[in-house]
Order: sequence, then structure tokens, then C-alpha cells
Amino acid sequence: MMLIFRKIRDLTSGGANIAIETAGSGRALKTAYDITRRGGTTVAAGMPGPKVDITLSHLSIAAEERIIKGSYMGSCIAHRDIPKYLDMFQTGKLPVDRLLSRKITFEDLNAAMDRLDDAKTVREVLIP
Repeated sequence: MMLIFRKIRDLTSGGANIAIETAGSGRALKTAYDITRRGGTTVAAGMPGPKVDITLSHLSIAAEERIIKGSYMGSCIAHRDIPKYLDMFQTGKLPVDRLLSRKITFEDLNAAMDRLDDAKTVREVLIP
């Protein structure tokens, strides 16, 4: 894992300006924080289970002037953002299909919720 961090720091000249965690995983959020640079922003957008906690260095947050920000539902302004996202999808600039873990039916719904709870999947779409 340290090799990956070093590679990211090399490619970004010291760390990412912004790292966005979207999986709802405490480990992923900690990784996102670890790859940001001094003054960098880590965004927690994924929705974790109620018992997911992470530990961060208070000293690192203060001395490195790091920002940690939450984002519920993407902080979307629907009337402004949805048309923009739709256009991006239609022009191939937002490949939503690549974010999909699997498609499920109503019959699979309980098993899908179990997979989400167990962090065994990220994005599943219900197809009625």
C-alpha cells in the first residue's frame, strides 16, 4: 500500500489536491485522506454503515491544514445539475455504466442489501 501512496505523491507532486471517497468504506476514506497533500481536501460522499468509524491524526489535520468535508447525496441542486449530468452521460463524458457493480431484480433485493451491509458491493441498480 505504501508503494501506491508514494506513486500518487510522485504523480501529483506531493499528494492530491482533492480526494473523494464514494464507497462508504472507512478504509477508503482513510486512504483518500492519506493521499491528499498539505492543504488538501478529502470529501466523504459514500454512505457507510452506522458503526463505521475511522481514526485520523488530529496533529495532521491541524498542522497540515487539511480539510475534511462531507457530501450528502452529492450536494446536488437538482434543477441545475441533473440536466448537466444527463448531457454528460449522453455525450459519453459520464460513463455511469462503469460505476455499476451489478443489476438486480426485486427478487435479489434482500441479498443486495446484505452485500451492501457487508461491503461486498458498491453500486447495484434495481431493474424492475
